[in-house]
Amino acid sequence: MTATEKNILLAFSSLLNTYSSETKKNIIKHLSESIKINNNTEDEFYKTFGGFAEEKTDEELIREIKSSRKFRFKEIAL
Repeated sequence: MTATEKNILLAFSSLLNTYSSETKKNIIKHLSESIKINNNTEDEFYKTFGGFAEEKTDEELIREIKSSRKFRFKEIAL
C-alpha cells in the first residue's frame, strides 16, 4: 500500500467514525459487492488474451492486410 493510499484510508476511516452503525453496515455491504464485481471484471479482462482464431496462415493474413490498404498520394503545396 502506498503512502497516498494509507492517507486516503486514514481520512476515510475518520469520516466513517461520524456515521451510524447502520450506515457503516451498508457501506461495508456495498464495498463487499464491489470487490466481487471487480474480481469478475479482472477475470474477464484476462480471458481476452490469447491466440487469433483464423484458418489462414500468417503470410496470407499479412498479404490480405497489405492488399486492403488504400493510399492517396496528394501533393501538398507549402
